[in-house]
Amino acid sequence: MTGARGAVLSTTASDASACAMTVVRGDCVDVMKAMPSKSVDFIPTDPPYLVRYCDRSGRTVKNDDNDAWLNPAFWTLAIEFQYYLMIGLGFPLVNSRNRIIRWAVLALFASGGFFVGGHGLLPDGAPYGPFIFTFSFMFLLGIVTFQRHSKLIGAAEYAILITAALIGTWLTVGLPAMAAGLFAVVAINFYNKRQVITKFLGDISYSLYLLHWPVGHLTLSLVGSKLLGATSDGARIAVIFFALAVCLVSSYLLYVLVERPAQQWSSRIKYGTSRKQAVVEEVSGIAPASSPEPTATEAT
Repeated sequence: MTGARGAVLSTTASDASACAMTVVRGDCVDVMKAMPSKSVDFIPTDPPYLVRYCDRSGRTVKNDDNDAWLNPAFWTLAIEFQYYLMIGLGFPLVNSRNRIIRWAVLALFASGGFFVGGHGLLPDGAPYGPFIFTFSFMFLLGIVTFQRHSKLIGAAEYAILITAALIGTWLTVGLPAMAAGLFAVVAINFYNKRQVITKFLGDISYSLYLLHWPVGHLTLSLVGSKLLGATSDGARIAVIFFALAVCLVSSYLLYVLVERPAQQWSSRIKYGTSRKQAVVEEVSGIAPASSPEPTATEAT
């Protein structure tokens, strides 16, 4: 059954054993009024999902017992939110100038990848489901790369830590994830050219991350299926490129209207004078708000 003005898929008692289906084209509300009482066993429709549905005959809905199929973009936001909280609270320790403290904190954080989540070395992991510690080593790749670019650690220490992080990523979340992490590390370390295209993609990257699934999926569904009814390979490819263009434009608007103003607002927060201010500005790409010139009274 699809929508208030869609088609109806139905089975009757006589043909249920043969799994025969009838497509009835018409107004769903009107068609349902003509259905015999107690003749419907199951209606796939809007949420809630993940309820382990089972009808009177024992039929179930595939994947209704797990959340692996849910929107991956918004699922990763939950992981990122955990990371933001942890790095915000532990930033002084992660970036301590004391190497022993720094290494101890990183080791404690990374060790969770072996024990928490189903992707760890333990077959079933702890009963927490996907949690940030499952991806500890992948986050470690970014942390130590930041430490290197902010000149907190030297080349030798960075080589040791990045190698350990890559091996840990391979052992906990697999070779493809390690390859993706290695690609990002190599790009950050060796690609320093600032071009119009790369700057544009870098600016909108987070907004694109947020919008590519909902906006792209909606565009593909509306334009490809509803409006054009694209069935040929050429038509489908054209719709994909159109959806990509819509995602890029939408992401740019979100960046200009929301993300960039938020960055500017946050840059006005003063945390005190830092000897590494210029380095932090270079690494983050966000210049701190300029302080007003002192007045004659303040200067005296």
